[in-house]
Amino acid sequence: MRIGIIGAGAAGLAAASVLKSEHDLVVFEQQDQLGGLWNYRSDPELGTLYPTLRTNLPRELMAFWDFPFDDKFSEPTTGDFPGHRNVLNYLTAYAEYQGLISSIKFNTTIKSITPEPQSRGWTLITGSNQKASFDAIVVANGHYSQPRLPEIKGSQTFPGTITHSKNYREPSAFTSQRVMIWGTAASGQDLSREISGEAQQVFLSGNQGPSVKTSQRSNVSYHADPVKIDGHTVYLSDKTAISHIDSVIYCTGYNYVFPFLSDEIIDVTDNLVSPLYKDIIHPEHPTLAFIGIPYLIIPFPLFITQAAWFAAVLAGYHTLPARQAMKQEIAQKIASFQQKNIKPWHYHRLGDLQGPYMDSLINDYGGHPVPNRFHQLAKSAQLSRQKDPDGFRKLNVRQILAQAPE
Repeated sequence: MRIGIIGAGAAGLAAASVLKSEHDLVVFEQQDQLGGLWNYRSDPELGTLYPTLRTNLPRELMAFWDFPFDDKFSEPTTGDFPGHRNVLNYLTAYAEYQGLISSIKFNTTIKSITPEPQSRGWTLITGSNQKASFDAIVVANGHYSQPRLPEIKGSQTFPGTITHSKNYREPSAFTSQRVMIWGTAASGQDLSREISGEAQQVFLSGNQGPSVKTSQRSNVSYHADPVKIDGHTVYLSDKTAISHIDSVIYCTGYNYVFPFLSDEIIDVTDNLVSPLYKDIIHPEHPTLAFIGIPYLIIPFPLFITQAAWFAAVLAGYHTLPARQAMKQEIAQKIASFQQKNIKPWHYHRLGDLQGPYMDSLINDYGGHPVPNRFHQLAKSAQLSRQKDPDGFRKLNVRQILAQAPE
């Protein structure tokens, strides 16, 4: 089969590495370099990362199964928690190891992808109006480009700076300021610690409120979600208020966007991408796959597992349920989330469910089980972050595993 892959980041490279042996591939990448998210750009319009960013996962967990993330991709100052340059170097070496570079068309945007009426294939049109036909499409364009900016009532009255973590580069921009950070996930926690070294006070705000444990710095405090802004005062969901705020940083995640696909093919409402069976395949278009939709994950192993599942579907090693059965399973999953009062934008969140999810995919296509060490290290790494949010990156893998529960 001839397969088009959208994106040469980690997800696209994972898909290409799995599919290359049996199929003719073309990987489309809009930038001049592979790496996707990990391709650092100082201009926030072009990239998402800030200069000092390091992974919050040890490099052993970041690795693809067949390509160790060893010392040659790291450096003494980063240890087992590599910086973005280390990850990019790893991905570049992986692409070379897999022989993928020649399959990548750089500096190529995608205008549209439409189903071909007489077949199960697809017509792809690039930004320069070049047309190509494919038997299958893998969408691996990532979801860290368009910031998600939930509305706060009265935000237009705020005289200071409102920005998103995507635009953050240096803590010096917040010197001596009173800064509110909205969002208590990884980016909110990392930015609160980094900015607190320059700011007068950092107010970390989110739905976990005061229970979340992040930096132990004296000028970082924890608060409920913001609901209203009036001038320099921010009112919170617990009826308290914080005054004299100079800047607000949204650490509220990103939107899923697929500008090359029509709404009739894929719907994104409240950041729920639908319909997707197993968070991968479109039940009406089984030659259209999405790699990397779930979040709060250990990414590279997940991408490989999803890609291997799709490869098995294409090869006939795994037979999909009937179209209506897939749709019913999708509907039941959504109904289950609704019964639990989970918001739509959290439907793709995996977290502790990543292990069972990967096991389910592997069981479908008969692959090798996930190594026990992977599960042990994942759990231990989570515990180390919770135990010492400021210092967990100082640990090596041996020290992290030593913290595993009995």
